[in-house]
Amino acid sequence: MFWDLLSDDDKEAIRGAGVKTTYPAGNMLFHYGDEPTHVLVLLNGLVKLTLTSVDGREVMIELRGAGNMLGELGPIDSLPRSTSVMVIEDVEAIVVPTSAFRQLLLDRGTLSYAVLTLVAEKLRQSTQRRLEAGVGDAHARLCGRLVELAESAEMGSDGVIEVNSPLTQQELADWIGVSRDAIVLALRRIRELGWIETGRRTIRIHDLEALRRAAVE
Repeated sequence: MFWDLLSDDDKEAIRGAGVKTTYPAGNMLFHYGDEPTHVLVLLNGLVKLTLTSVDGREVMIELRGAGNMLGELGPIDSLPRSTSVMVIEDVEAIVVPTSAFRQLLLDRGTLSYAVLTLVAEKLRQSTQRRLEAGVGDAHARLCGRLVELAESAEMGSDGVIEVNSPLTQQELADWIGVSRDAIVLALRRIRELGWIETGRRTIRIHDLEALRRAAVE
């Protein structure tokens, strides 16, 4: 995560250049096409990145949680926002004006390198998503996303990883790029294999390694 890449000095510089703000679930942080007036560093919470489909439906394309940065390209290319961003779990974030963040990048080489690392990570993730779209079925794609969700959760003393998932089945389908019916069937198959249990807003992962093996690589 971006925040983990920073030194204590760089973290303090970001705090000094920005303002800590909270946003409740349902708030829109960015709208597609907005001018890039600020960047956000997420300290807590969860957001979804969305685009509007040709039929006018909002489609979730990615998730971002604590430790991530949003809007980091704005200080670099000054182009409008490429996605909309909505809060799905209450967020606490540091809001830094674009001009102030651009100056931080010029002044602090270690911070600039952390942003470069973040951009490279997102580029690799985008490449992986394209690979999934070309070769992976719903089962493999879902296993990959469950592995991603598990990486931000903790394993219990019983060896089970419990993921608090606010996503609907439709949002999971959008994220993976398949139909809702395909997600329903994929979840059923993975449950029957004993790899996961699902409950209200929770997914209990019993066999993370099995999910890793089944995911698109």
